[in-house]
Amino acid sequence: MAIIGTFTRDGDNFVGTITTLTGVAPVQIQLVPKPSPNAPDYRLYRDRGEVGAAWLKSSKSAGLNNTY
Repeated sequence: MAIIGTFTRDGDNFVGTITTLTGVAPVQIQLVPKPSPNAPDYRLYRDRGEVGAAWLKSSKSAGLNNTY
């Protein structure tokens, strides 16, 4: 799988860049309050506009509880 972004943690948020064939975009990934259980955990912003969302993923197989 190709890596298109690099980010660093900034408190509960992340800052970094996404690189595609058409350019490099600075992006902020911000932790947001969840109004419902299915709502995203994070929102992705470029400049002032929202460009995506992200959810935490948990795995409880083999007795492990990992969050990705």
